[in-house]
Amino acid sequence: MGDVVDASHENALEQRRTVLETLKEIGEGEIPVLTAFNKIDLMDDAELMKLHMHGDPQATYVSAATGEGLEPLMTAIGQELFARYEKLTVLLPFDQGQLG
Repeated sequence: MGDVVDASHENALEQRRTVLETLKEIGEGEIPVLTAFNKIDLMDDAELMKLHMHGDPQATYVSAATGEGLEPLMTAIGQELFARYEKLTVLLPFDQGQLG
């Protein structure tokens, strides 16, 4: 699941905590969550450093407006999507070439 947080909002970390708590309350607290803090182009270095220090170490930091950080976000999405994939080798008789 993805969680996009407005990083420039003064309560960004609290909003993220609320989302995670809500997931726990509805019984979905165990699902993996990839957090993307957006709008980093609106933040100064000190604000961004604070967010990095107190945010999720697995989170990504992006600016949809400038494109900054999109490559690490795409990499994180790809890793999360394929983390549970299993490679299978299947031998099918020629006359039974369909799965399912």
